[in-house]
Amino acid sequence: MNYTRQQVNAIFYPVHCKTIISWEKQGYFQNAGHYADGRGKIRVYSVDNLYQIGIVAELSKLNCTDIAGVMSSHFSNAPDMNNYLLITGNDRRDYLVSRLVPLKYKNEIVAAVSCSTSVIVVNLPHVKTWVDASIKVNA
Repeated sequence: MNYTRQQVNAIFYPVHCKTIISWEKQGYFQNAGHYADGRGKIRVYSVDNLYQIGIVAELSKLNCTDIAGVMSSHFSNAPDMNNYLLITGNDRRDYLVSRLVPLKYKNEIVAAVSCSTSVIVVNLPHVKTWVDASIKVNA
């Protein structure tokens, strides 16, 4: 199923609609397509796009400095929402390493916390649950 920009704005109501447009223009995610009608170009978004927007929203809340790099590395296609996203950094703020960690390897997250200066962990199944619930409420 595809969603219009107005439906996406309703699903992600805490995020300003212009912010979502800005994220798309910055290449954090791509819409599923568009069509033209009398009002202009109507963008449509797939469920995978909604998951990508949810991930970008979480990374934005956590002040991740390389959202474009993370999204292009791991989520340029349909995102695998059955993992943790682990981003580690060191004293140099310009160097981040991101990887997907299967849910069963929580010890890897603990090891990353103990040896890195900064760590961002995004629970992707939780993001998926949040997006799915928002879709149901706004359907």
